[in-house]
Amino acid sequence: MSWNDGDTTAKHVFVEILDDELREGPEEFAIQLSDPTGGATLTPLKAAKVVVIADDDAPSGGGGTLGLVATAATVSEDRSLVLDVTRTGGSSGAVSVNYTTSPGTATAGADFTSKSGTLNWTDGDPTSKRIEVNVTNDTADESDETFTVTISNPSAGATLGVNFSAIITIADDDTPSDAQLELASAAETVSESGSIILSVLRTGSSSGAVSVSYATASDTASERSDFTGQSGTLTWVDGDSTSKTISIDVTSDTADESDETFTVTLSNPSPGATLGSIITAIVTISDDDSPGDDSPGGASAGGGRSDLLSLLALLLIGIARKRRGPAASHERRWADDLNEVKAYGVLNGSSRRTRRLKSASSMRSIPAPSSCATSGTSLLPSP
Repeated sequence: MSWNDGDTTAKHVFVEILDDELREGPEEFAIQLSDPTGGATLTPLKAAKVVVIADDDAPSGGGGTLGLVATAATVSEDRSLVLDVTRTGGSSGAVSVNYTTSPGTATAGADFTSKSGTLNWTDGDPTSKRIEVNVTNDTADESDETFTVTISNPSAGATLGVNFSAIITIADDDTPSDAQLELASAAETVSESGSIILSVLRTGSSSGAVSVSYATASDTASERSDFTGQSGTLTWVDGDSTSKTISIDVTSDTADESDETFTVTLSNPSPGATLGSIITAIVTISDDDSPGDDSPGGASAGGGRSDLLSLLALLLIGIARKRRGPAASHERRWADDLNEVKAYGVLNGSSRRTRRLKSASSMRSIPAPSSCATSGTSLLPSP
């Protein structure tokens, strides 16, 4: 074989096979490359091709040639394989041949029943014999799978034909099942100072891309003040069966209040998916504030802000009594007493929860000024 300068096309080797009339077993020969010139070198594949010649001559006495009726066949999952083996070219004498199955992409025991045995012909019998293999009818949506049937070891007086092996394809007959999309839990609890992450699961089939929508909704918790509302779409690609997450931020406040709830709901699964049993989760926001002064600034009872207010109240009472004196007018005394009442409320409670005076007997009466529309008393602790 020769190539011109710049020629990179493939060259072919043609070998003529001679047709003889001798009964003989399979034969083979090799083609080998050698002696490259012009700076060329040989690759490791210089003698890789082996040619097998199957003898097609009937044995003397007419025992016949045994071969499979086809080298490929397809069978549905809900049927069994029936493959014929023929005897041609003679039927003299009793002959036999072995057969066996071997797995390919199909698994023996799961996709088909492994089988092996011997086929027999009596003297003068030219009829075909059958190999039957059971195929498993499963419900899994899967690709077509293959296994092989091979005949071998013909008895004396018979020979193997060209078709001694067949590839069998099992055609899947199952429709793709839908994926199920659902929340991992129907109830979750989160602290005011944190955030909540909910998991969404994909079970069943992982074939095909699927998606599902989600959205939060207020219950006793408010989307405006207790948590950040969320909505969107979760997506899985073909073959993806991992869980997806929904993250929701919770608002941290200082109000002492009851636990509050909101919901997260899945909806609108895409084609190829259905909703599972858990499509709504109730999320409880657990209050983490202590009872006490929840006025602006967030101080609790006994805290620094209450101490400051108490000191201020005492100062106001002292100033009012000093300014009042024995000769103070009723109007002035009335106004000062009102200031004392206000200060007493600050001293004994908070701006949102003023305590009532416990006993009227501990109070002293101060006449109301004549300018007041109604008569009344000033309820103050006795000095």
